[in-house]
Amino acid sequence: MICERVVAEELDPKRLDNLFLVGVDEIPYRKHHNYLTLLSNHETGKIIYGAKGKSASSLNRFFNDLGPERSAEIKAVTMDMGPAFSEAFTVHCPDATICLDPFQDSKIRNEKP
Repeated sequence: MICERVVAEELDPKRLDNLFLVGVDEIPYRKHHNYLTLLSNHETGKIIYGAKGKSASSLNRFFNDLGPERSAEIKAVTMDMGPAFSEAFTVHCPDATICLDPFQDSKIRNEKP
């Protein structure tokens, strides 16, 4: 499959090293509520992981690839207010600070009561 070939050729094997500040969000693709979960390194601005779905389980491969030692190095993660991502990070990175995504923060602050 072309996607697997491109990933194999282009994916930086060092992308999971030295992760301290990360962001997680989901994006829709196609129609009918298909989603991808994406993680980014806030310090480099690069996407470091992607998976189908938008649940805690969609992050399992990321944490398996990262391993417990590198998971413990994550200090903070930005995300939306949904419980799925916070569940995964609470389990795998219990000492990381969970921060509200700036977009979500602005949205909440600007909503009329």
